Amino acid sequence: MAIVETRLRRRRCGANVDPVNMCGRYRLKDPQQASLAFQPGTVPGVETPRWNVAPTQLMPVIRELDRRPCLETMRWGLLPFYERGKAKPLVHINARAETAREKPTFRQSVASRRCAILADGFYEWRRTDFPTKQPYFIGLRGEVPFAFAGIFEEGDADGPGGFCILTTTPNDLVGRIHDRMPVILNPATAERWVAGPSVGEAEFAALTRPYPAAEMAAWPVAPLVNSPRNDLPECSVPVAPLP
Repeated sequence: MAIVETRLRRRRCGANVDPVNMCGRYRLKDPQQASLAFQPGTVPGVETPRWNVAPTQLMPVIRELDRRPCLETMRWGLLPFYERGKAKPLVHINARAETAREKPTFRQSVASRRCAILADGFYEWRRTDFPTKQPYFIGLRGEVPFAFAGIFEEGDADGPGGFCILTTTPNDLVGRIHDRMPVILNPATAERWVAGPSVGEAEFAALTRPYPAAEMAAWPVAPLVNSPRNDLPECSVPVAPLP
């Protein structure tokens, strides 16, 4: 499984990725288009199309800085402050929206360090017959850019900040493939997500609910996407309609 490959690769780098079972890959084929859809500007070094983004990689996110949205690069993988300095720190790439407000690992980030991660699709694996899994590409209709709701920890002299993606219960479309989905934001909800010191319980629930299935599309893709070494347009090319 591709996520297992990523966890092993991260361990070789001296860290452990928190065991998760969803949203371990995504796509951002046009960073400039995505950044302009959410706010003007680009980040040097991330203009290259990305077809198979994997944990540990640097990607553009929107966060609030001096009360204004700011686009910068962060590493996919949130390193809690209490894990810093450990030989093999535990890094989180996903957090459940339903419990993130209460968990000590994520509570402060949810309150004051929220970000929007630019994307235009993500990959998920559907069990067919054991041990086979069929990868799917999932995104908005028309493949328009969107953002994942995320939280982050600040960087320091040793490196950039790190983010993780919030997940929620799936809508009817994604539920045919997996039992979780990332929290998806449009430009309006992304602006509210990153703004201000906090959001109330009711607004947090509204912002993190499943994205409408009618506005999304999904299709099977080739096993090429299973390896993070394959960062190619062919990773998201449909191979058959969703049954």
